[in-house]
Amino acid sequence: MPSTVAARPRASQPPLLESRKPLSIESNLLRPIAHVMRRAGRWPNIPVSVMVSSYNQPRALRLVMAGFAAQDELPFEVVIADDGSDADTLGLVEEFRTTAPFEVRLVTQRHEGYRLQQILNKAVLESRGTQLIFCNGDCVPFRNLVAIHKVHYRPGTFCTAGRLRLTIEESRRLTSEGVSAGVHEDLLTLKRRWWLSMAHCKNVARRLMGRQDQPSIRGCHFSIDRRPLLDVNGFDESYEGCGKEDCDLRNRLQNAGFAGISLWHRAFVCHLDHQLDPRSKDRSILRRKADRVLYAGSWGRIKTLRGLDLHMRGAAAHLEEASGPTDQGARPA
Repeated sequence: MPSTVAARPRASQPPLLESRKPLSIESNLLRPIAHVMRRAGRWPNIPVSVMVSSYNQPRALRLVMAGFAAQDELPFEVVIADDGSDADTLGLVEEFRTTAPFEVRLVTQRHEGYRLQQILNKAVLESRGTQLIFCNGDCVPFRNLVAIHKVHYRPGTFCTAGRLRLTIEESRRLTSEGVSAGVHEDLLTLKRRWWLSMAHCKNVARRLMGRQDQPSIRGCHFSIDRRPLLDVNGFDESYEGCGKEDCDLRNRLQNAGFAGISLWHRAFVCHLDHQLDPRSKDRSILRRKADRVLYAGSWGRIKTLRGLDLHMRGAAAHLEEASGPTDQGARPA
């Protein structure tokens, strides 16, 4: 398998990466709470599928998978939704399948421009979890991320959360070993924590004021109960390029009566700088502006016309074609 990341000499690593970091205060508090809830039968006993979207991000993807392998509460499975990456990324996925402490599944498609919504819909249909956690392939999770999303799970809801935007220098310092030890969690400075807490307070306040465009959602990190996602027909594949498809989904979910929960102050990922894997931005329509008319229509609709059902109809047609024509009049003598 081709090498994806050149190994650095251990002596060149900052001393911060040499020792294993203890779990955060929030994680230490969550463990006894989870124990009590399990004893009382209140801990959500649901399978969790983590949906990781990726395109030519082998270096970032290795860090992301190291973060999920170090989770306090391991997911049921990780489904990698790949938008047509080259052999480096696909070989890395095969490595994860043999080393990860959970099942790793790959859903891929031919690369024909930026088609994130399409590959996510395909991955949703292949997943088996009751709760789906979506995470971009360049967003490294804190070690308590799955546990926090799981403890806030409620049927018929979705949870939005924030991210720490790292500089290129911070991104390059991270290693798989450091992520497993929780070193990236030290990047949650007081300034960043204050900003995320303020974002959460705005979500709550604006919802109390009757704002419908809350809680704020970022497609790089959120979770949802499976049933609401199926009810609104998944992601809208009418969008081209990056932007507004996540807000469109939130609007349609709320139109259908499904409530959003803000976890901007509790559940975190580290968003790596895009320069870490520059090939991931080799997409002609990535920065195309979202269709304003299309997005405005999301306030008045629930189901998208171009969503999960496209792939379900396609699968049904494929099965029908594979079974061959049936001749009702031809019977054995």
